[in-house]
Formats: sequence, structure tokens, C-alpha cells
Amino acid sequence: MKIKKLFIIVFFGVTITSVVMVIIIYMMLQNHKALTDSEKIRFQSYQRADELRQSSDDLTRLARTYVVTGDPKYEKMYWDVLAIRNGELPRPLLYEKIYWDYMTNDGKKPRPDGKPIPLQKMFEQLGFSEDEFVKLKESQANSDGLVWIETIAMNAMKGLFDDGKGNFTIKGEPDYNMARRLMYSKDYHKEKVRIMKPIDDFFTLLDNRTKSSVEKYSSISNTYFVLLIILSSILIAFAVIGYSTINKNVLRRLGGEPSEIEKITKKVAVGDLDIKVEDVKESATGVLASVRTMVETLSKMANVANS
Repeated sequence: MKIKKLFIIVFFGVTITSVVMVIIIYMMLQNHKALTDSEKIRFQSYQRADELRQSSDDLTRLARTYVVTGDPKYEKMYWDVLAIRNGELPRPLLYEKIYWDYMTNDGKKPRPDGKPIPLQKMFEQLGFSEDEFVKLKESQANSDGLVWIETIAMNAMKGLFDDGKGNFTIKGEPDYNMARRLMYSKDYHKEKVRIMKPIDDFFTLLDNRTKSSVEKYSSISNTYFVLLIILSSILIAFAVIGYSTINKNVLRRLGGEPSEIEKITKKVAVGDLDIKVEDVKESATGVLASVRTMVETLSKMANVANS
């Protein structure tokens, strides 16, 4: 009975431990997915914020190139950058990679276009916090403000000037000096800083938030890993107990009977029935007791035959 109870305990122990391990492994996989998603969002958030910074730099470079060269292709590229950012033109695939450097070189698109989508909408899809949105909106608003200075400069290259209502209807001689002064003045650099400062603040806010999220999921993964080690140790302990019990109470008994049976059967094989099989209790298999009965029966039959 003690052996039976021990086997039941080992069986249920192994079953429960295995079930708990399966549950923890499932939870660990779910947590790993959440960790991967968190790291992906962290990376994409950096990409989208950096795209706002990069688009501002592209606008500056194209506007400056235009006021120096007067080549209209740079003005067109300037407005294309804005249109892509605002979702008015298709967004090139993998736009976060090198793009406008290739375009300014030979005018050939390095990759095909995708679907149009405003950068602002992409911010919303990434689930930025309210404080982060405030910084990005501030930066984009300042960028749009700088666009006005760049627009004045590029129109001055064509002899078009503001009529006071935001329309460039006044025609005159192109003012190259005015255009270049606007694009390279100290005030222009100040406006650039007004764009970049909120983005820099955004990066700090984003880093703190996403880093905290990644660290949380990493900590949970470590906890699950420790639990798996503990449960594995328990499972091994149950296995050792089960093996020891089987070895002590079954295998040894099975291993002992054949040696006794072998002695008896060898004597019977040569016709020696004058042997005494010691009284034994019924074993796990009952083999030795059956041999004893067989020998006794053969002995009786031999006695009857002799008489």
C-alpha cells in the first residue's frame, strides 16, 4: 500500500508539474511576443520621428540648392517632400532609407511608390503618448513655419513677391540676393533649432516610455525562465523518486526470481524432483510460487508412477 501511494503521489506530482510547465511556457511565448512588439514599436517610433527631422533637412537642402542654382527640378522635389509628408502624394516604399540623395543625383526613384499616408497619421498608429504628440505637433508646426520663409525665397528667385495676403501675385525682377539671404541668415538657423528642439525632447520622452515597457517584459521573461528551472528541477526529483521506487520494489524483485527459478528448472530438466522449494509469499509476478506448485505436482505424479 505504501508503494502504491508513493506511485500515486509521483504520478500526480509529475502530471501537475508538467501542466504548470506547459502553462508557463505558453505565457512565456505570449510575453515574448509582447516584448517583440514593444521593441518593434520602439524602433518604428524612432524611424517616424527621425523622418520628420529628415524631411525638414531635405526641405532645407532642396530650397538652398534651388536658390543657388535656379534649377526648377529642386523646387519640384521640395514640394514633393512636403506632399509626401502630408499624404498628398504616394509614400515611397522603405522611405526611411536613402531616397532624396538618389533623386537629386539623377532624378530616378530608387524604389517604387506605396500608398499615400500622412506622417501625422503614422504617428497616431504607433500610439504615442499625449506629451509625445505635443512635441511632434510643435515640431511640425515650426517646420511649416520655416516652409513659409523657404517659399518666399524660392518665389523671389522667380520675381514673385507676397501681396500681403499670402499670395505671390506681385511680379518684379528676380531677387537672388534676397532669396539667398533668407536661406542662409542667422534667423533661418534659429528657425531650424525651433524645429529640432521638440524632436529632441520627443526622443527623450519616447526613450523613457519604450525603454520602461521593454524592461518590464524582459523582467517578466526572466521570472518565467526561473520558474521553468524550478519546475524542471521538481520534475527531475519526481523522476528520481519514481525510478528509485521501481528499482527497489519491482526491478530487484523481478531480478531475484529468475535466479531461484533457474536453479529449480535445471534440476527438473535432469529428472531430479527431490528438491524442496522454500515457502514464499506471493510476489509481484507470482512466478516463483507457480514454479513451486509445478514441482510439487510433478513430484506427486512421479511417486504415483513409482508405486
